[in-house]
Amino acid sequence: MGRWGRALVAAALAVTSMVGGPGNAAAAQAYPGYTLSHYVQNSISASAFYSSGCSQGRISVGNGIVVLDFGQPWVSNGTYGARYWYYGGVAFLSTTAIATYVQGFGQGFYDCSPATSYLRLAVGVNNDSGYVTSGHGSAWSAMVGAINAWLVARGYSGRVTAAGAIDAEPGFAARAPAVRAWMTGFGTSWLAYDFGSADGCSWTSYAPPPGLACNNGWRQDDLYYLAWGAPAGWGLPEVYATGTLTLPNGAPSNWMANQWEMVRLYGARYGSLGAAVIAGQMAQTDSLSPQTSWTYLYNSVNAYSPVQGNVRWSTKIVWGL
Repeated sequence: MGRWGRALVAAALAVTSMVGGPGNAAAAQAYPGYTLSHYVQNSISASAFYSSGCSQGRISVGNGIVVLDFGQPWVSNGTYGARYWYYGGVAFLSTTAIATYVQGFGQGFYDCSPATSYLRLAVGVNNDSGYVTSGHGSAWSAMVGAINAWLVARGYSGRVTAAGAIDAEPGFAARAPAVRAWMTGFGTSWLAYDFGSADGCSWTSYAPPPGLACNNGWRQDDLYYLAWGAPAGWGLPEVYATGTLTLPNGAPSNWMANQWEMVRLYGARYGSLGAAVIAGQMAQTDSLSPQTSWTYLYNSVNAYSPVQGNVRWSTKIVWGL
């Protein structure tokens, strides 16, 4: 699913190669509307996940992505899973339990949305633990496979599909080699979205491999790998900074969006798979509006050659369900 799904979407996004100077998209894309993603926290239940999925279905944007972030990758007594935020602390959930909750969200969306609606349900963790390993990535992929098998068996898969996700941030505990190992372990069966930031990376330039330095030993090549170089990887970056900058074509953006644009251009110049195609952006609760966040990213990926064209998705992550 990783490669062929990527090829179809990349074609649909109409990446355009241009020679020299700032790029300009042939026609401006209308804002696609946003979904609500969730940091899973506190009291959770099957009914809460179903209700949250149903609520998203009722306000469906037609074709969207929702990230369910379960927190830290973890292993408890030999069982893979995650530790989610629980009333100021953490609590462990196995991949089996997580799959059951995610299935409920998917069923709620299916039951309450129009027949023309489609949801990519990305099940995520962050890189803020010592269990960011190839083994955990493999277990996470197996869980995504189990969710998709459940969706297929119930006839939901035409409108709801599951994927993996990781909030990979250079400021978190696990460094780039561990996160790359997690993504490699995740494999090629399903897509995996990096909904992290590019902390410390340049927002004005890029350099030959491994690219310019980011925070904590990360390089631009590490972000490129997570967002495009890995067979499963797609970028869904966080864009929430409130400061603005003016792009070469005069359009407004901010430094978070342009950090990812430099990663995209790094790929165009040095990546074996070419320019990364950014699938969408993620706003946060207390900063930019989802539309402004999306507009900044859209402007950045269309201000430099080769331009990307469309940015498919927009989401806003909130605490709780």
